[in-house]
Amino acid sequence: MHIRRSPFALLTLLLASSAYAQQAAYEFKEFLPMGGYTRQSFAGSDTRLLYGTDFNRDGRADLVTRSRSAVAVYVNQHDGSFIHYWSIPTEGSSTAVGGGDIDGDNWPDLLVSSPPSAVQRFINNRGNGFTPDSQTLSLQPTGRHPMINDLLLADFNRDNKLDIVALDSDPANPDRAYTIGGSTFLHRTSAALLWGQGGGAFAADSARPRVPVAEYPLRARVIDLNDDGNLDVVTNSGTSLHLLQNHYQSGGLLPALSLAPVSANASVHGDILGVSTGDLNADDRKDLAITYYTNAPPTGRAYRLKFYRNATPHPQLRFVLEADPAEITLPAPGNGLAVANFNDDAHNDIIVGLESAGAASIALYAGRGGFSFDPPVTINGGFSAGELVTGDFNSDNRPDIAVVDIDNNRVAIYLHR
Repeated sequence: MHIRRSPFALLTLLLASSAYAQQAAYEFKEFLPMGGYTRQSFAGSDTRLLYGTDFNRDGRADLVTRSRSAVAVYVNQHDGSFIHYWSIPTEGSSTAVGGGDIDGDNWPDLLVSSPPSAVQRFINNRGNGFTPDSQTLSLQPTGRHPMINDLLLADFNRDNKLDIVALDSDPANPDRAYTIGGSTFLHRTSAALLWGQGGGAFAADSARPRVPVAEYPLRARVIDLNDDGNLDVVTNSGTSLHLLQNHYQSGGLLPALSLAPVSANASVHGDILGVSTGDLNADDRKDLAITYYTNAPPTGRAYRLKFYRNATPHPQLRFVLEADPAEITLPAPGNGLAVANFNDDAHNDIIVGLESAGAASIALYAGRGGFSFDPPVTINGGFSAGELVTGDFNSDNRPDIAVVDIDNNRVAIYLHR
């Protein structure tokens, strides 16, 4: 039903939106210690945050933190704060972590990368932490020296068992080749694909043990980009993006689109730092947003926020993403990135975590539709930000923020006011 608004009501709404945009809509709640080492240049690649899994089954989604040397689970309280639930020290450079019910008992478990070439299972003790499983999940059959940068745990083939896509770029073995479907590609341009067998077991697909992804992949995200009910995958390396479209009825995860937002020119250096998805132009399609930087003489470094419009004509057709000409220049590296509607209007907004070494830790860009945004309002946390996630921490139907403070190895929680 369409409700007709009076001019006075529209003016009131516009004034309220303008006033809203001039102030940060968030207040600091608490810090959560990550443990371990997180500080590194452009440290969004050095930490992980997961939000959305209810590990203790109390009806509230919980938070997982992962540094290079520790994993911790914090359970959500009714007021939006989090308390420590379980943690374990880890070692090595791999920082991948995933959560979900892998053994079929309806209690979410953890998968944690264990260098150099395995994923360790931590079984949920049904409300009392996790127990490490002595039997690790080895990626050895699909790579000799993998360094696990990220992993996805999701049901890609709709058999009610969680599957794994693991980014193990194997830098010590850059030339190993695979032939799949008549095409040959290198190990460094692929990810391991393992199907869930139930009871915590996984097995590589005999025909397609690997799937093509961005070269030397760093991060991966699950997204139903074309709203066909199948979970798709977007991966990024330092300079490129690769999308896998899920055709589970006829072939599983298949390469659909590659994008190169950062030049591979030898005189230009750059990296993709953050990736997020959401409807940014109110056409009910999920678009793509990235943060990246370039370092090109003589202009030097530039930090930017870039958008790709989802123009896919039909769920069963190949993805079509078109770069929007409007880009936003950021004041610092944008390690964290999320799409969320923080001002409760008709448009999604952008939240960026800044590695600023100063007051502006988070920049909030209120969306106006059509990939245009208001000037940023900042949250002055006084720290450099790494990865961030958003979610409704206190059940008030507004997006809250968890962001890594990479200066002090902790996570800052901000609640929507």
